[in-house]
Amino acid sequence: REYPKLFQVDSFSGETREAIFGSTEGGDKLNELEEKITRFSGQVEGMDTTVGSQMDHIQAQISDMEREMGLLLERVNAGIPSMGDAAGQDYAGLSELYSKFQMLQKEVTDVTGKADQLEEEKEQRQMHIEALIEELSHLRLMKADKEDLEQALQDKADQNAVNRKVSHEQFDAICDELARNLEEALTKLTKQ
Repeated sequence: REYPKLFQVDSFSGETREAIFGSTEGGDKLNELEEKITRFSGQVEGMDTTVGSQMDHIQAQISDMEREMGLLLERVNAGIPSMGDAAGQDYAGLSELYSKFQMLQKEVTDVTGKADQLEEEKEQRQMHIEALIEELSHLRLMKADKEDLEQALQDKADQNAVNRKVSHEQFDAICDELARNLEEALTKLTKQ
């Protein structure tokens, strides 16, 4: 059985990661994903409860059928007619009870198969939910790392801007040195 894209954790593409990290809505998307995971967990638990109640109901039906069959067999063995006269009616009742019992057995087999299938689906969904939770925590960690990196880059850019600024003393010193060098050059040119 294929699951919706939500459960295909291994297929997160770079675009998906960029969509989460590249926008200001990343936190909202993470929260939305967390809400979906919580909702799916609740659905899995609800399915488990439903299957359990269905199994209890079928078990009660089987117990009732066994009791009815036991009473009917006691009547047949004791020779007491169950509905008036005749073994024909006893046979018809026994035959009807037997067919009901077979139908009930078939239903139990079907429900047991469905219960096994639901249990398997529950386990698969639980694995997917756990993988999603792990991916979610990984994405949060990556987002936090990205925010730290962006802050560090911003701090470095601020420091580079400060380093590029020249102090007044340095400017005056360089201007004086340049003026001296120009005077020396002019003096040398005029001597030649």
